[in-house]
Amino acid sequence: MRKRGEELPSTLPQFLIPPSLRVLSVSENGHAAPDANAVTAEHISASDSGEMRRLAEEMEKLLSDRREADAQVSQLEADMKVKDSQIKNLQVELRTLEVTVKQLERQKMEAGRRLADLDEQIRQLEAAALAQAKKAEEAQSRLNQLVEDTQKDAAHAEVPFLSLS
Repeated sequence: MRKRGEELPSTLPQFLIPPSLRVLSVSENGHAAPDANAVTAEHISASDSGEMRRLAEEMEKLLSDRREADAQVSQLEADMKVKDSQIKNLQVELRTLEVTVKQLERQKMEAGRRLADLDEQIRQLEAAALAQAKKAEEAQSRLNQLVEDTQKDAAHAEVPFLSLS
């Protein structure tokens, strides 16, 4: 290139860098991939400028920040999966409780209906008992009246027999 009058490139293309010296970066999908633009402070020779060294350190810091941010995102995604699972479990529990509440409400209505039926039976039995007591009282008073009448008749019947003797 120099013989042709062209300037030499400041960095080597990726395919000319030996694999052991290539810097790997993490891509969006989480796989390690060689980074064509990656330059680290340890690969910079003493002849390079201070600006290059500063840029390399800044790039290392940015890559470190990126890895940290990716780790945080992964942690947040894991936390979200846990929370989603908890939400689904709570939704299932809520549906179960709603079904239980409906069943208990139906049982309560049925028990109320049975109590109303029993109250009606009690009222009818009390009315029947009252009617029977009234009949018993009337029968007792008729019996008492018959006993009185029989005693009077017997007393009147005895009086004529006494006078004949």
